[in-house]
Amino acid sequence: MIPSLSAWPVGDRPNLVVVFTDLVGSTAYRIRVGDESMRPLLRSHFARGRALLRQTGGREVNTMGDAFLAAFRSVDRALDFVLALRSDPGLPLEVRAAIHVGPVQVDEDDVFGSAVNFAARVVAAIREPEIGMSARAMEDLSQIRPARFAGLVWEPRDVQLKDFGARTIWLLRTADETAAA
Repeated sequence: MIPSLSAWPVGDRPNLVVVFTDLVGSTAYRIRVGDESMRPLLRSHFARGRALLRQTGGREVNTMGDAFLAAFRSVDRALDFVLALRSDPGLPLEVRAAIHVGPVQVDEDDVFGSAVNFAARVVAAIREPEIGMSARAMEDLSQIRPARFAGLVWEPRDVQLKDFGARTIWLLRTADETAAA
């Protein structure tokens, strides 16, 4: 059992890794299959995500519609979670995700602050089933240099983030994109 989020971080405004996920095309899919058929698919997706959070040491903060908001202590564990969820989301849709590191305010089992808002803006800027990382998250990953991610290829993309302006995010290139390059 993972302890309460409020017991997990240290300090008044701990730096945590914030992850937002979203299912690509879920609204159109829901319209096609109907709300009743979508409900068990979403349950399967959330069960898969929760199992992966337990495996990777993350904490579910919240779900919204078909999305997860999760927190991690390290960017490599957050990337483990996102890669695993992307490869098996528990339903026939693809996942996009954003990873950001920053100070958050923890109130009971929820997180607040600009870091959370920034991660939400990054996932909103991603249209395809991609993984996007903020420059800060990429900096942390580059310092850790986990061997299990040695083959991953990241590409910078300049984006306009609502309320945050022009920023560079890092997108994970797919195996097909890497082979074609």
